[in-house]
Amino acid sequence: MILRYVIWLIGVQLIYGVLGNIFLFPIAFMFRDKIRRKNKPKLLWGLLHDGSDYGDEYFLKKYKNKKNYWTAWNWALRNPLHNFYYSHKIIGPHTNFKGYATIQSNRSDTGKAWRTLLTNDENGIFTYKYGKWINPDASILGKQKITFTINGKRYFRYSGAKPVRLWKNLWYICEYKFGFENSNWAIQFHPFEFKRLNARKINYTTIHL
Repeated sequence: MILRYVIWLIGVQLIYGVLGNIFLFPIAFMFRDKIRRKNKPKLLWGLLHDGSDYGDEYFLKKYKNKKNYWTAWNWALRNPLHNFYYSHKIIGPHTNFKGYATIQSNRSDTGKAWRTLLTNDENGIFTYKYGKWINPDASILGKQKITFTINGKRYFRYSGAKPVRLWKNLWYICEYKFGFENSNWAIQFHPFEFKRLNARKINYTTIHL
């Protein structure tokens, strides 16, 4: 389980994802229409993001709605290997969950989903992850360490997004996601996030699967 993840991190995420986006994505983006018509060469097609070259509406807003190479390249770094990722799905029911999760008290939360921080802007408008204010209702806050089975193989999902109050309405968050997402391996690590929230504390409950 861990070895499969390490192999994926080195071979796919690091070599193909990071180095590929640095050296090969400019070529893939330049010839993207031709590559998409034939879905090859696969090495370049896998780096593209079919249907969303420049990111979602929240990401585009961050880059002032400029649909240019700079925006596309940063979106590729933000969501690497989109086409490759979704063409290599691991499909099957998720069963035999084991582990634990901390969840927000009085929330309907099975503990199986990624712990995820979501935000609003200063006007209370939802901004996915790009706002300065924590949206506790949309977020899935807490920590998680679970394993489960797909097609006879064990997978894990370790994640955390548990804000710590520093001073008045300023909070610090270390958000991380390691392991298996819905249909493939994934990784996210944002160790230094600082957001606002008008609350004195967030209450949590620990559940066991």
